[in-house]
Amino acid sequence: MELTKIEETELALKVIEKEDLAYLKVEELDANIALNDSNVEDIERLFNSIFDYVIGHEKLPVFKLESYGGNLYHVLANDLVEFLNTEIRASEQEFTEILKYKGKS
Repeated sequence: MELTKIEETELALKVIEKEDLAYLKVEELDANIALNDSNVEDIERLFNSIFDYVIGHEKLPVFKLESYGGNLYHVLANDLVEFLNTEIRASEQEFTEILKYKGKS
């Protein structure tokens, strides 16, 4: 089976720290991930936003942390960015299949 490569596009993420809050902001997807909360609903929403982005733009996002501070939140954010990019790359073939069927409808 022929492996088709989906075009990649870089999306910036930044760590926002305000008072008691720390979160990772993804402006292009209008999504935030709390870095100081164990609730996973925001990560679930982010994955849904990533799926919608890939299907809508027919591009794979490659996340890049805008700045790296070195405090615990930045370390966690960097780990999340690496995880997201790995998961997206691992799902590229599935996205390719979905886009192929989308083009047939």
